Amino acid sequence: MWKTTREKLAEKIKQNAVKVIVEKISPKEMMDNNLNDLEMKAVAKIMAKASQFDIAIIDSFEHSREAFLNRLKKFYPVFNENQIIAEHNADKNYTVTGAASIIAKTESEKEIKAIEEETGMSTGGGAPCDRKTVAWVKAHPHHPMTRKKWITYKRIMEEGYSGGKIKGE
Repeated sequence: MWKTTREKLAEKIKQNAVKVIVEKISPKEMMDNNLNDLEMKAVAKIMAKASQFDIAIIDSFEHSREAFLNRLKKFYPVFNENQIIAEHNADKNYTVTGAASIIAKTESEKEIKAIEEETGMSTGGGAPCDRKTVAWVKAHPHHPMTRKKWITYKRIMEEGYSGGKIKGE
């Protein structure tokens, strides 16, 4: 989906939704914690802020619904399993989850735009093979938004990696 289309949809979603809750995860948190736990903690915070809901439909990052529910119990122990739909591609299969995905993407893009304006340089798409991303990391290795535990960061710092395919991958 084009960025401009996504931005227009995000505004319509915000105007028509009963409630929109965004829970941000910083690169510092990502460096210091397990990503799946961080995502689950964010899901739990959103569920708590939503307080009363009939059903939660979540695009799961776990291999099974049971694994998702077990991890959720660590962060949000009081929930009714019958109120949770957790499956892969929920953003494609459920309109409300697709809408949440659009909001998440536009919020992420705002954060990235702010970083680019601050540093005066494109961050690229964030992929290890993206030469703009690699150039940004090389130019800003100590920026607070740089994920220093990212394997590509380590390769850039240790090996002078410049983007593109990495030998052996």
